[in-house]
Amino acid sequence: MAQPLESYKVAATTLTAEEKELNLRGLMREMQTVLVAYSGGVDSSYLALIAARELGKNAVCVTGLSPSVSQKQREQAVQIAADFKFNFQIIETDELDSEQSAWLFVSNGVRSVRQRRENSARQVRRLYLKRFPLPQNYFS
Repeated sequence: MAQPLESYKVAATTLTAEEKELNLRGLMREMQTVLVAYSGGVDSSYLALIAARELGKNAVCVTGLSPSVSQKQREQAVQIAADFKFNFQIIETDELDSEQSAWLFVSNGVRSVRQRRENSARQVRRLYLKRFPLPQNYFS
C-alpha cells in the first residue's frame, strides 16, 4: 500500500485547502491506480474528480447499487460521472437478498449499514483485483 511521503505528514490544520489538494494529487500519482467508492455525494465526487484528472482510466469509480439506494441517488451518481467522464462502473449489491440481511436491514439500521458496507467492500475488492491484479510477489 502506498504510504504518504514525509512531506505530506504535516499537520492538516497547518495546510491551506490548496496545499491539501496538491498533496492529494501527489498521493494519487504515487499510487498509480485507485478505486474510489463513489456515491455521487460531495466527498466522493470530489475525490473521484481529482483521481480522474490525475490518473485517467487508472482511476476506477464504483457505485454499489441496491434497493436501499434511491433512484435520485442513482441518477445523480450517473449524471456526475458522465459530466466529468469518470471511469465509472456500477455493481449490484445484495444486502437484501438473504432473509438474514433483510431482517438486519429492517430491524437495525446501524447493523444493516455495516453489513451493506462489508458486502459492498468485498464486491469492490474483487472488481478492483480483476482490473488491477497484484504482482505475484506482492505479499513476500
